[in-house]
Amino acid sequence: RWVRDHSHDQECCVIPYFAGNAAQPGWEALCRYFLRELKRRLSLDYPLPEDREGLRRSMFILPRMAAKKSRVVLVIDEIEALFSQQIPELSWLPAELPEGVSIVVTAGAGQLVDLLRKRPHREISLKALTPGEIGHISQTYLAAHAKTLGSHHSEMVCTSPQAVNPLFLITLLSE
Repeated sequence: RWVRDHSHDQECCVIPYFAGNAAQPGWEALCRYFLRELKRRLSLDYPLPEDREGLRRSMFILPRMAAKKSRVVLVIDEIEALFSQQIPELSWLPAELPEGVSIVVTAGAGQLVDLLRKRPHREISLKALTPGEIGHISQTYLAAHAKTLGSHHSEMVCTSPQAVNPLFLITLLSE
């Protein structure tokens, strides 16, 4: 919701990337997307590289250039989906960010979270949703899409063990 509410903010360039829904896995596709969007949204004059080393280098350069024009927030949702076919590595993700640049990453438990924890960033752990929160989110989401659930189906959603995960819940409700 935060991403949706801030995506059109004139004072902040928010660029979300939903790795779980990406057409191409891998950090290279994510970098190409972020770099292309930074160039387009902030009218930056910078050549887009195609090779891995150029992409890695550009992820350190272009956000710094962008921060001179606008506050920048890069959002990577479900980062572990980038590495479904390969060993996780984060050399492409700047460990130190210039002033005016933030990166928000969501990740489940595992090796990737351990790598992220070695970096000097703030971690916020989210608790599982309660049945009441699941019900409220379900009603709000469905109402925004002019849909409703009957009480039986609503009860099934609220008591589903998987629905405590917000990503699962939204995916379920969107179906």
